[in-house]
Amino acid sequence: MESIEKLISRLETEFEELPEGRLKPDSNFSEYMAWNSMNSLLIIAFIRMEYDLEVKGSELQSVETPNDLYKLLQSKS
Repeated sequence: MESIEKLISRLETEFEELPEGRLKPDSNFSEYMAWNSMNSLLIIAFIRMEYDLEVKGSELQSVETPNDLYKLLQSKS
């Protein structure tokens, strides 16, 4: 698994609403983007394409920060 900084960089590139360079490991996603079912689907697709991992929507419910997402991805790899 790559570093959390690389994950953040990829997220900022993929999601236009995430301001480049401002997202930190403990930043709350909801401060920068709508945390809704559409973005959940986009994040699931992003994870599948970038990391070849399967994540369920129910697993994303507890994800609030990049650090939470990073830990989830680590547990899957």
